[in-house]
Amino acid sequence: MLLKIAWKNIWRNRTRSLVLIAAVVLGLWGGLAMVSFSLGMMDQRAKDQIEKLISHVQLHHPDYRDERKVELFIPDGLQVLNEIQQKPNIKAATGRSLAGGMLASPRKSIGVMINGVMPASEALVTQLEGKVIEGEYFPEDARNPILVSERAAKMLKIKLRSKITLTSQNAEGEMVASAFRVGGIFKTIDAKYDEAHVFVQATDLQRMLGQEGQIHEIAILLNSKEEVLPVQAELAEAFPEVQVETWKEVSPELSMMADSMDQVVWIFVGVVIIGLFFGIINTMLMAVLERKEETGMLMAVGMKRAQVFKMIVLESTLISLIGVPLGIVLTQLTVGIMGNVGIDMSAFSEGLAQMGMSSTVYPMMEPKYYVIVAIQVFVVAILGSIYPAFKAVGFKTQYITR
Repeated sequence: MLLKIAWKNIWRNRTRSLVLIAAVVLGLWGGLAMVSFSLGMMDQRAKDQIEKLISHVQLHHPDYRDERKVELFIPDGLQVLNEIQQKPNIKAATGRSLAGGMLASPRKSIGVMINGVMPASEALVTQLEGKVIEGEYFPEDARNPILVSERAAKMLKIKLRSKITLTSQNAEGEMVASAFRVGGIFKTIDAKYDEAHVFVQATDLQRMLGQEGQIHEIAILLNSKEEVLPVQAELAEAFPEVQVETWKEVSPELSMMADSMDQVVWIFVGVVIIGLFFGIINTMLMAVLERKEETGMLMAVGMKRAQVFKMIVLESTLISLIGVPLGIVLTQLTVGIMGNVGIDMSAFSEGLAQMGMSSTVYPMMEPKYYVIVAIQVFVVAILGSIYPAFKAVGFKTQYITR
């Protein structure tokens, strides 16, 4: 009986009820759409950084990450790399020789991290070959080729075929230098990374440092992030003499950003919930005040205060039962379409590149957020109707007095 009365009361003022339903729908859609955009942006950044720059798992000498000395190479590194590449759960793996140094042109010099890479396997792990925008990716007939970033090329005022010098320090502490020729110019999604890295062939860097056959880093790409911890445990047991680190340990700032996404989500959701809470209070209070004489009469002829209270709460709950599913369906459609097409942010590409983000964002939403937000809206609908319901149960005395 109360449910039937509450349903009819909703549609007695159709415009007001539709406005409140629309507020619930659009509030949910707007809040969840912003959440999906933020989740998509962070997920895309993590995916790009992992798959195109740092990989899922890295192996080093136990002291290398702290001291960055060229003599701290992986013991029997090439053999370790070969064993890892044979494992069926490894998508791709590559070895690198690393050294800090100076990159100098006739006009200027800058500090860089020199990455001595194995061209074929490096292309599989980080897709480095696809980032070359000018020139070639380590042509076989070239002598001492080097890949420099577009930003570094502009800073040093160099171009393809320019001759430049790399200077570094070998294991004995002596300064060593070698001439290289620009074979290609690359550009990644991370402008800061581009400024600080150059790529040469591992054999060329090893020869320059006097460390033939030695590698400092093994980078591993997996099929998914869910495999990271099991693979880390497996490799740590198989190679106890090296340090095995996940992408979260290699890049703490990226890990912190990924772990803080839940907080960002609840900030957006909290703003939406607060807006809906006051919207429901305002609308239900207006509806109750318009019907105060009618409500007073109902209580005068025998309807109990508790029944009136329940009736007002039911009205608010029914409105939410209409608005919440519509808002979730609208959000799912939006996320489904934009998640496939992507949102073009190329107008802000320079700023995004400074943060290591792609210019295309693919919104995403985890199912758990739909469920949690739906429950929260229902709770807010009930809480928002309590004050108007208390006002309604006081109308009997007012009505009789008049």
